[in-house]
Order: sequence, then structure tokens, then C-alpha cells
Amino acid sequence: MAGARLVVAAGWTQEELAERAGLQREHLSHLETDDYKKPSADTFLRLASALKVDADELFEAAGYIRRIGGSLPKSNGLRPLQAILREAQERYELLETVEVPIRGSIPAGYPERIEENIEGYVSIPREYLQGMKDPYVLRVHGDSLAGDNIHDGDLIVVEPNPVAIVGDKIYVLRLQDEIVARHVYQEKDKLKLISSKREYREIEVTEAEVIGRVTLRGGWKEC
Repeated sequence: MAGARLVVAAGWTQEELAERAGLQREHLSHLETDDYKKPSADTFLRLASALKVDADELFEAAGYIRRIGGSLPKSNGLRPLQAILREAQERYELLETVEVPIRGSIPAGYPERIEENIEGYVSIPREYLQGMKDPYVLRVHGDSLAGDNIHDGDLIVVEPNPVAIVGDKIYVLRLQDEIVARHVYQEKDKLKLISSKREYREIEVTEAEVIGRVTLRGGWKEC
């Protein structure tokens, strides 16, 4: 997505733009590498708002439209493209979302016994769930992942059965009859479970069941 040049112009890192726009860094990375050819109206509006540019400017910078000359006229306080995107966003939220179950909570700190119960559902844009099979949501309690901008009470989306462990990702692990969410690093015959806050000590284990990878966090509304 050519519009990624605006990130450089704004002097922000990819992580900073993702935070300001309320998007996941991984999702923004896909946009920048053109993995998603047609980002949703919701995504474009979030990026335009964060970058403090009109949506038509972002569309133009991304190569989706070309101006013939001059500025587009105002209409009801919004540029025509803005108005179209607002309407598209509303329809998108109604028609292109997936209800994902909330399957309880996850400690972000030290392992705990947790009972798994479906507590409700959240509606998440289908675009954010591309490639995931049977994702579910957990409610975080604890602050050991605050360095990853995951805070107590946040909802995180988990993709079951990850195929590989990558240290900069966060995983949901089962240690006997307890679970926890942490970064995981493989060292010879051990796994190191790392928090993003120094107050929490590392946990070393020889065996752990990796039951999911955290892919998204957000302030989605519960159904």
C-alpha cells in the first residue's frame, strides 16, 4: 500500500501508527506489503483519522484514486469520499463481521487455573480474521503484558494451534492444569516464558502445551 509513505512523513513507527489508529501492527504490516489488496472502509477511516488527513488524500496516496485537479468539493461538512466511506463503514459493521466467542479469561502474569466458559460474543470485522480457523476471544486479567499494550480487562483474539513459535509473538500456554499468556522463547531443551514487564520473573519449563497464539487485541463491543 503506497500510503505507507505517510507513516514515514509523519515520523511515526509502524507500532505508533497502529496504536493511534486502533489497529494491530500485524494488520498494518499486511496493508503495507499489499497482502490485503482492498482494505475496508473502517481501516481507511481509522488511518485517515490517525494521520489527520482526509480519506480521499489517503486513497490518492495509496494509488486507489487520482485527482484530475483541484480539491474535491465539500458536502455536508464531509468530502464526498468521506461520506461514502462512512456509509460503507456502517454497512461493513453490520454485514461483514464475525461473532467470535469469549471463552473466559487468561492470566497475564503467572499461571492460574481457569475454567473455560463461553461468556458471550464480540463482533470483529471479517477482514481482521483472514486465514484464522476457529478463533476465540479471551479477557485478560493482570498487567504483565502492558509493554505489549495489552492491559487488564482487554479482549484478545486467539488463533488455536499455531504451527510455529516466534519469540516476538504472545502465546496461550497450558502448564499442567494452569494457563498463562506470555512470550515464548525456545532454548535448547527449555522454553522461556517472558513477560513484557520486568517486575515479572521469567518462567522456565521443559514442557508446555501451546494452545493458541494471540493475534489481535481491541476494544470490540460485546454482542
